[in-house]
Amino acid sequence: PDSCDEEAEVNIARSEADAKEGRVRCSLKFEAKQPPLLRVVERGLKDLELEATGLTPGCHVQVMRGEDDDLWTAVTESLVATSSMLRFNVSSLEENTSYRFRLRAEFPVEPLRMQYLRFADVEDEEAEDEEGSDWSGSQAQ
Repeated sequence: PDSCDEEAEVNIARSEADAKEGRVRCSLKFEAKQPPLLRVVERGLKDLELEATGLTPGCHVQVMRGEDDDLWTAVTESLVATSSMLRFNVSSLEENTSYRFRLRAEFPVEPLRMQYLRFADVEDEEAEDEEGSDWSGSQAQ
């Protein structure tokens, strides 16, 4: 997806589909100690050179442009940061026009794989309780 809003819609649809199929979806959010910064290095009539600093090497970085309806659209390819600084060139801009830009930085992590235990039926648990078993499964004395 090209915008954060589209990605959110896709994630909602996936979560709803998972819920219908009895699957659980979870996600982790990692927050940096300090967010990366995006600044204008050089301004031309129809282009900008932007610099992102404070990046974590290995993260995926992309410059997004804000549209009138609060959608954010990618204006650069997603690049992998090899250092704490990365430069971008944004072209095809119109003269005498104001633009909003923000930096999208994501750090990919391996998918979580969890194995869930299947618990005994309620009837089985009730039978154990009648026999005097405690929570650990050993016989109570």
